[in-house]
Amino acid sequence: MEGHIKKMKDSNNTYAFPITVSEAVYVDPSTNLKDKLQEINTIMGSTLGSYVIDLDRWGINHSVTDFNNEQIAYATSLGINSAIEWASEHGYSEVILPHGVYLIHERHPILAKSYMTFNLNGSTLRIRNNSLVGYEIITIKHGQMYARVTNGHLEGDRYDHNYLAVNATHEHGYGIEIRDAKHIMIDHLEINNFTGDGVALTAVPNAQYNLSKHWEQGSIDMNNGILISDPTRIRSVDPINLLTEDIQHYQYFGLYGDGWANLGTQITCYAFDMIFYDQADNFVSSLSNINFFDDIPLPDHATYAKAVLYQRVVPSTTSNESIISVSVGLFPQFSYIENCVIHHCRRLGISGGGKYIYVRNNVIHDISGAAPAGAIDVEDGYPINQFWYVEGNKLSNCKTGVTFVSTRNVVVRNNTFDRLGPGTVWDKCAKVIIDSNHFYRGSWDLRGETIFTNNMLYDFVIMTKHNTDSVIGNCYFHNSELKVEKTEAYKASINNCHFYHDKDSFAITTANKKKSLWYGTYPQTISNCIFSKYNDDDSLVSSAGAIMGNSSALYGWKFINNTFINMKGSLIRLPAGTVRGCTFDNFDGVSLLNNGLEYDFVDCEFRNWHAGQVFFATYNDNHHLKIKDCKFIGDDKRAVYMRDIQGNLELINNTFEYNQATSDFSIVDFLTSTFTCKKLLIDGNVFTSNRPLTAVNLVGHISTNRILFTNNTLETVIQPYSADIILTSGNYINGVHEPFKNVDSLPTVGIYTTGQLLINSSPQSGGYAGWTCTTAGRRSIPWSTKYYNNSSRDRLAESGHIYETIHPGTTIGGKPSFTGQAEEIILGVTPIPPTWQPNTTYSVGTTVLPITFEGYHYKCTVAGTSNTTEPLWSKTSGTTMIEGSVTWEVIRTPAWKEIGNEAVFHPFGLIN
Repeated sequence: MEGHIKKMKDSNNTYAFPITVSEAVYVDPSTNLKDKLQEINTIMGSTLGSYVIDLDRWGINHSVTDFNNEQIAYATSLGINSAIEWASEHGYSEVILPHGVYLIHERHPILAKSYMTFNLNGSTLRIRNNSLVGYEIITIKHGQMYARVTNGHLEGDRYDHNYLAVNATHEHGYGIEIRDAKHIMIDHLEINNFTGDGVALTAVPNAQYNLSKHWEQGSIDMNNGILISDPTRIRSVDPINLLTEDIQHYQYFGLYGDGWANLGTQITCYAFDMIFYDQADNFVSSLSNINFFDDIPLPDHATYAKAVLYQRVVPSTTSNESIISVSVGLFPQFSYIENCVIHHCRRLGISGGGKYIYVRNNVIHDISGAAPAGAIDVEDGYPINQFWYVEGNKLSNCKTGVTFVSTRNVVVRNNTFDRLGPGTVWDKCAKVIIDSNHFYRGSWDLRGETIFTNNMLYDFVIMTKHNTDSVIGNCYFHNSELKVEKTEAYKASINNCHFYHDKDSFAITTANKKKSLWYGTYPQTISNCIFSKYNDDDSLVSSAGAIMGNSSALYGWKFINNTFINMKGSLIRLPAGTVRGCTFDNFDGVSLLNNGLEYDFVDCEFRNWHAGQVFFATYNDNHHLKIKDCKFIGDDKRAVYMRDIQGNLELINNTFEYNQATSDFSIVDFLTSTFTCKKLLIDGNVFTSNRPLTAVNLVGHISTNRILFTNNTLETVIQPYSADIILTSGNYINGVHEPFKNVDSLPTVGIYTTGQLLINSSPQSGGYAGWTCTTAGRRSIPWSTKYYNNSSRDRLAESGHIYETIHPGTTIGGKPSFTGQAEEIILGVTPIPPTWQPNTTYSVGTTVLPITFEGYHYKCTVAGTSNTTEPLWSKTSGTTMIEGSVTWEVIRTPAWKEIGNEAVFHPFGLIN
């Protein structure tokens, strides 16, 4: 290629500057090298390569040591920006900064250019020490596209900043700010010591005008744009002007709310249709099922539009009922922050607003000093923020963790979270996926719509709250806790998770011990999970890893196909609901909440429990407990031990295997002799043992009119008969079928119905084959002078009726008069003493009853006159008390209450 050198001096004999080699070298008499290269690049569709900034030419200092020097900072900012501008104008695709340290002026950030890479080449850009509330070193917020900043170090003035000059939070000093830009790449940078954020992506709603008060009932035909009647929709009245400068420039718009993303108190939908028209009112096109804050592309030829909201109610025209605005959001799109190290900033590592944002393979650590002091916070812009991808990052040692506010379509994958403070996925977030991350020592509150799967957690707390849907699955909670505290039922599904607590968790102080599971009020579903603890040393047990929660939890929780193994150190405290297909092995026991609700244990297996029983409920007020199709493999400990249950207790089709018992006890027992329930059903169970254990301890225990002991099989196990059993049938007890119906004489206990037959087990000639019940009722023995106990509810039969002891004691005097009146109270003292009277003279030996009988009467031992008011009577039998001038001896007095008819039997089947 022939060419010649252009003169270095002009016609005035002065040097022509600035000049480059490409301008000086000519490839032909009329074309220099620069123009020729531009011609070639135009033909080939490429740009020029890299431009290394000539520091002397642009007056740039690259070895600054005085970070207060404003003159150097101003010159450096001006020089770098001028060089970048020149390179852009001349078609360069990359600007390279010679290695060095550059001081950037706080009021003159570096302006990145479109279609250009700013390569720091390992250099440091340091902000000048200043007192501004906000600044940035690099700014990308003027509509740039395809800009990149790479390969260097950005440093703020955090530790040299003047925070006192301006009374403010000083939280807006940024390394890089991105807004109103597309396809931006920030990579391979160290960013640290900023008063605010390392990288700030900011979103501005940029409202065009208000659409708040322009709605009417009806819809619009999506095929032709004609207004139609529809009581389920409302439509905008005034046309939505699409000819505003910003809508025309950006070629999109959206329907937004106010600055906090509120749409109005009477806007109840989240979706709408948009119908477009041209200037001549002709239908252009339509879009259906759009969400608020979505980008709506501008169709060709459209000049205005109308919206149809998916709701019935027309908002009133007063304030706050509808605050919808037509907006053109200015925010970053398709921006990438990759392979950066961001640390020791005051407010945030990355603050977020935008759509299609990729935060990948970064290290963010030691963020603290100004709220929220977090690793990543996606907040400004609220639902404008969509399609965020946070992947492959290491985040550690920040005061707060990762926070999303009203963000939609989020993926958080393959990150490491270590020693972060609390993070939050707030309740208005939607379609958030958190998958395959490692979490260490911190917490995250998942309030929004979240899928949380395949994560590994150590010493971490996950909370899932609010009324949004959450799925938590295939996670490993090591020394970690899951808190399920939704505000509506069945909004959380926990599946295929493993909870394990080791001896390090045991060593933590009680106040800081983590549970495995904490449940809130509203029922949720937990399935196919494993709950376990360290078990290599029997001397080490702990309440760490416990399962417990709100004592007011509502009915309906579902625990399906879970395994509880090595759960020693605390009872497994389950909320009311259904426990199905679960295995309990090497555990202390199961505790039921005292909240009057229902429990169903179905198809579960229990073995190796260490408390005195599997089920234990003290003063329990549950109105239903059903244990069905379960298997108990026991040794020397009870299976069920209950206090009171106001409803039904049902044991159905269970297997109780006690083949290694070393002592005798009751498999099912009750805490006191006054156990109360509405119905006790024991049906279809199999009790086996190597010793004569008692299957169910019914004798003198149950306060109910309905005990059904049916279709049970007992092998070696015995079953004493109870006065309260009303139905026994189909039982096999140690090889004998229906043993309770085979008797050698009329029974003195039990409840019987008319027509019920008892078979004579010792028939003799001249005797009878059995007896038939002709009057339904109970059986008991007549009154005697014995001591009657109310705790075991001793009964007696008199005058064709049954009386139950309500106050204990031994009858004083002769036999009381039992008249057989319904629910009458009979006192065990004869004759009946008179009622105490005030201001009355009593002689020695006189007896009285209090005005209200409470199980005692009183005998005068020192004569005198009673007080004007009744005393507080002593209830310590055998002692004395002084009342007025009278001394009384306290005497325990039995009493009985009529509870029903005595069952009457007649013999049948005379044997000749």
